[in-house]
Amino acid sequence: IEALKNSAERFYDDFQVESVAVEAPDQPMSVEEARNGAKSRARQAYSSDNSLGIGIEGYVEEFEGKMFLSVWCVLFDGEEFFEGGGGRSRLPEKIAKMLDEKELGEAIMQLMGEDLREGKGAVSLLTEGEIDRPDFTERSLIHAFGSMENRW
Repeated sequence: IEALKNSAERFYDDFQVESVAVEAPDQPMSVEEARNGAKSRARQAYSSDNSLGIGIEGYVEEFEGKMFLSVWCVLFDGEEFFEGGGGRSRLPEKIAKMLDEKELGEAIMQLMGEDLREGKGAVSLLTEGEIDRPDFTERSLIHAFGSMENRW
């Protein structure tokens, strides 16, 4: 919610943020899965009472034999989707190997004894606290809001 408020206020003076429960898949393991999940979340969050549905999906993806953490965001105005992605943080090999059997949050909890699924997020651990989940997600949301506002 913090990331959404921070990014929305860069584009709008007046807005309300409301969290809604949606059905969501397990940990996406590619940008395609994350994109589909975020679109589904945005579509489910949209209603005639909400002028915009927003879907945010964290994911891990293999690239050249290494696993990375990233995030994908989708806005849905009832007709069109607007998307944005963010940076990537490499996962330590020890965590990456566990992802065949566990979601990222569970793997980190098992290794570190800390639940990072809410709050600061896994990216905080991966960046030594320099970037937290809201910061990581905010950039992706800004890309999505920018694509919505700049329809050429």
